[in-house]
Amino acid sequence: MIMAADLGQRDFGTDDTSQELLGVLKTGRFTPFLGAGASSLRPAVLDIKDSPWQEIAQAISTIGEGLKLPEEILFLRSFARQRLRPSPVEVALWLPLPAAGSPSAEAKAPSAASPDWPSHELLALQRSVVRVATLLGDLFARTFLNSHCSVTSAADIAVSLPIAESESAGLPERLIEAADAAAGLDNASTLSQSGPRANSARYSSVQNAEPRVLETDGIYQKLLQLLALLVSRERWIRSAHSQSEPAATVFAKLESTATEILLRLDQLAWLSDLLWYTLRFWSPCYPTTSELAFELALSAFLTPPRKAELSQAAEAVRDDKELTKHIHSLFLYYEGASQPSRFHLLIAAALHQTHHCWQLGRDRGRNITDIDDETTPCLSIAFTTNFDRALERAFDELGVIYHVIYPVQRGEVLWLFKTVYRRGDTQRSFPEGGNCQHLTEDGFQSPDLPAGQVVPFAGPIVVKLHGSPLDPVSGPQRHWLVLSEGGYLDAMLNRPKAFPPWIDAQLNVSPGIPRSLWFLGYSVADWNIRLRLYEDLRRSLEPRGDNRPRPQKRIVDRPLDSFRKAIFGRLEIQLFVGDLNDLPGMIESALRHLSNERKLSPEVEGFLQRMRKRP
Repeated sequence: MIMAADLGQRDFGTDDTSQELLGVLKTGRFTPFLGAGASSLRPAVLDIKDSPWQEIAQAISTIGEGLKLPEEILFLRSFARQRLRPSPVEVALWLPLPAAGSPSAEAKAPSAASPDWPSHELLALQRSVVRVATLLGDLFARTFLNSHCSVTSAADIAVSLPIAESESAGLPERLIEAADAAAGLDNASTLSQSGPRANSARYSSVQNAEPRVLETDGIYQKLLQLLALLVSRERWIRSAHSQSEPAATVFAKLESTATEILLRLDQLAWLSDLLWYTLRFWSPCYPTTSELAFELALSAFLTPPRKAELSQAAEAVRDDKELTKHIHSLFLYYEGASQPSRFHLLIAAALHQTHHCWQLGRDRGRNITDIDDETTPCLSIAFTTNFDRALERAFDELGVIYHVIYPVQRGEVLWLFKTVYRRGDTQRSFPEGGNCQHLTEDGFQSPDLPAGQVVPFAGPIVVKLHGSPLDPVSGPQRHWLVLSEGGYLDAMLNRPKAFPPWIDAQLNVSPGIPRSLWFLGYSVADWNIRLRLYEDLRRSLEPRGDNRPRPQKRIVDRPLDSFRKAIFGRLEIQLFVGDLNDLPGMIESALRHLSNERKLSPEVEGFLQRMRKRP
């Protein structure tokens, strides 16, 4: 029997892990890797009294008021529980079954800030999607049960259904209703396609963010494709249809001699994602990987109405310029319509404290950590594969100087840096921008400087591994993003010559005490994430002739099966099982402990004082 490696799984949020984190911060070794889940982090239990969940909950309740069949209400209850996570009792009060009569005053969902949202046109689309999803789910379940299917791949579960049966159940009519509702929404005013923030005083402080509107043309085209797929597997007119052409007219053109259609389970998942998109598209919360994948696939011409991985959806966009433009517009909206999260503020505080340790150790020529007089705290670096500026905005709120390193393309991949100073800073010894070839592990070194003279880093460093579409490019330069399948493969092949060697060295060796790498917000269920982890860390496992210690590696994730976490053993990563929402409190507690032991940086001390005053 082949024995599995010891994967070192531990619970997160315990006293032991809190003490480990305290030691990491005290010795200046904290090095976070931030994935998409760090930016889109949401509480385990959403507070329906807070925006945007309040408006979304009210919209779900309003959708339910226009549904007549009990099974449609049951579907919407299930949807609400999956997306908002209320208790079964709460959601039953929001969405009473038709036989139960009208809900009482206390049974209604929390009143929204914009009672005129969703618009009449948007409600028509949302209710029609619920009706399609309910009917399709019922047909799928009955057919699957009666056919006793043998499942070979969970991702491709499908059943064959006679066309006569789908037509007698009214499936084509339901799909036509949904497509026409999407067309009607596109022909309505922009206000009808917008979220509640367009008219809400609650968002008056962020009016610099352009209101988002639904991708109505993409919704219409995808619903027409679903109509064609569920009418006949044999024929689909591969050309865009004008929304002025009624869906019933399109349906009439789809003649076929086929006697069966194929119902796919991922079509049901796509309909659920579509309903969620119509509810949250305006929300100022960073999107999850799944939400971003849905939006990209919606904008890609003729991608099937099925759930897709993010890299697949990005690949389907095809035009790199169009993909960059879409990502830039999307994240620019989130930047303008939200504030830095507590998670990112405390990560930024921890990184600035790490820089404070490095700076004192460098200036004094000795270690100030009381661990080993011959070692030096690590250079403060955060690595991220995200496109947002969530961490940078947190540094701005803390009022500290920081550096950003990001790739652009000019024939080949170049790595640039920029330095962000505080307003009013008069001493700006570190260059405000330039090529990373002039950076070393100590700071900026240029041929214009005397031999051996280095300008030390002025603050923490943020390395944007997959690109930074919100940072400006000039001249012939263009953004280099790693998002599509081709982009991931290209990044892996070009990594040796594209990635700055001194940054690569930071991941693999330490000058004294080892770095502590914390992978936060990554889902190792995705192949591209496993590939990224392997590429970043494989050199740290190579045998060396010196005694330099390897970095410690930690990842916080949900419980994983033995297959998905097997890669951790090879990469010497320890899995912490728990909720990433616990990390900000742990960091804050550790920083307060350090504040009692010795003086923190003035900026972090000031931040902790402001935190105490918050309600």
